[in-house]
Amino acid sequence: MSPTSVDIKTIVLGNILAITPFDAIQLLIISIVSIVVLGIKWKDFLIVFFDENHAVTIGLNPNKTKIIFFTILSACTVAALQTVGAFLVIALVVTPGATAYLMSDKFGVILTISSSIGVFTCMLGAYLSFFIDGSTGGVIVILQAFIFVVVFLFAPKHGYFNALKLKRMPYTVDLMASFDVLVQPFYFDFMMRAFFIAILIAIPTSILSCFLVLKGWSLMGDAVAHAILPGVVIAYILGFPYVIGAFLAGMLCAVTTGFLSENSRLKEDTIMGVVFSSMFAIGIVMMTKIESEVHLDHILFGDILGVSNNDLLLTGFITISSALYFLIKGKDLIVYVFDRHHAKAIGLPIKTLHYCLLSLLSITIVGALKAVGMILVIAALIAPGAIAHLLTNQFKDMVIISITTSIFCAISGVYLSFFIDSAPAPTIVVMLTITFLIVFLFKSSKITSEKTADSRI
Repeated sequence: MSPTSVDIKTIVLGNILAITPFDAIQLLIISIVSIVVLGIKWKDFLIVFFDENHAVTIGLNPNKTKIIFFTILSACTVAALQTVGAFLVIALVVTPGATAYLMSDKFGVILTISSSIGVFTCMLGAYLSFFIDGSTGGVIVILQAFIFVVVFLFAPKHGYFNALKLKRMPYTVDLMASFDVLVQPFYFDFMMRAFFIAILIAIPTSILSCFLVLKGWSLMGDAVAHAILPGVVIAYILGFPYVIGAFLAGMLCAVTTGFLSENSRLKEDTIMGVVFSSMFAIGIVMMTKIESEVHLDHILFGDILGVSNNDLLLTGFITISSALYFLIKGKDLIVYVFDRHHAKAIGLPIKTLHYCLLSLLSITIVGALKAVGMILVIAALIAPGAIAHLLTNQFKDMVIISITTSIFCAISGVYLSFFIDSAPAPTIVVMLTITFLIVFLFKSSKITSEKTADSRI
């Protein structure tokens, strides 16, 4: 047997602490692609695996669907090797789903519970393994096994003790009725697509948010968001996809602002105010004069409940592209954002970085149009970074907090909008605003108490 540079122990047991940037990129791509495919094909998977004959009757191809499913399963298994290894990967694949299946009969609920258990145990397991000096993969699997045992014994509907109780009682009360009400949003296809696209949009907007806040480009995000309207209208007139027109209009706004600020005595914020308001006004005039299938309200405020599979694919592509660029060029961007002159002194292409950041801003805004619209996208681009900046001075921690906050507010905003019968996009922004206010008040009170304590000393 020939020697190999691959440690067999790593393959068998995993080694999450040795993950390289390449591994992180690979995991990110597999995760996002899997989420996008599951968001598009989950209903087909459900039909094929529950009733293959019915799937054939309604025109589905069971073999093709199974190939897609097992391809995703294989990719996720390979991705999990680095974390828990070949032996323990079966636990990550089976245990969360088995636990969720004991708690509900609804597929949407099972999917939600399973995903939550997977995320929670992975984060907690990685955290605990640091203190107990144990294998991260092993700790994660032990946590999942513990949760499974608890649910197996005490689940309200399918737990062991509940089953014994039912054998002794002539009747029972459905303890899951109230729980089913809470998970109703996950029963509907349009709500599942809304959750998926909200998560996909939250990732690039929250990363960009950190750069915009530190760079002082909040108004630039607002400018580009408003300036894309004429591009949408012109693209419709010419028969092009509106995303192309929106992207080009956003870039035109950014380039025009940069050119005018470099060749006039006016400050950049003044020029941005003139440029974006002018372009937005032109777009409004064109929109009112041309009968379009693209509804103005959907462009301005978003239509997250009307997203299609193509929208999911486009947003997934934008998310992957943005994340890859930040992983590859993140350090250069950080240097450029914090000290432009230092970046130039050490030989970084500052103009290239400048326009690449603007390009990412434009394409991210285009991807967010369907979810939150051009007016509310500025909140998604600024609030997460502002919240994170209040909590930490470390850029890496700032990005993590920003992403976590953005995803939480996106999911909770869509979820709450279902029950209060409101538009999801404004509800997401309200959640971001509430989070910002809570963090701001917390930090303000903390600073005040520290000043008071210092004055007494």
